[in-house]
Amino acid sequence: MKKILTTTLLSAIAIAANAQEKTVPYDPFRDRDLVHNIFQVTAIVAIIYLIANWLLNMIRSWLEYRLKNRMMDKGASEFVITQFLQPQKKDTRTTAIKWSIISGGIGLGFALMFLFPPFGIHSVMIMSFCISLSFLSYYYFIKKEGN
Repeated sequence: MKKILTTTLLSAIAIAANAQEKTVPYDPFRDRDLVHNIFQVTAIVAIIYLIANWLLNMIRSWLEYRLKNRMMDKGASEFVITQFLQPQKKDTRTTAIKWSIISGGIGLGFALMFLFPPFGIHSVMIMSFCISLSFLSYYYFIKKEGN
């Protein structure tokens, strides 16, 4: 709850600090500066998140490796070591298929946006439809795998 409140408050402060009186009303199709800035900030945050996530996974793997080696050196039984350091129950095949289906949906959305050129809300609707279609196909894939 604190994170949501802090994020909302910081966003409101940033918008208020950027607010300037204009004689001409805001037109998103002519004034692309705000959209460009939002895209840049979102891309930077996403890249920082990916790098931090990768770094944390590498550190966690290295620390688990060291802990397992120390437990073996101390003479702990293999059963205790496997119970203590149980791997996370992730199906890498399902995760890979999920991301390939979602990436395919995003790619299809970009291809359709390129084929139907009037950019704007029309493009957002195409992208939303393609992403929702990819999530729906992933849902049916998981449902089929469960049976």
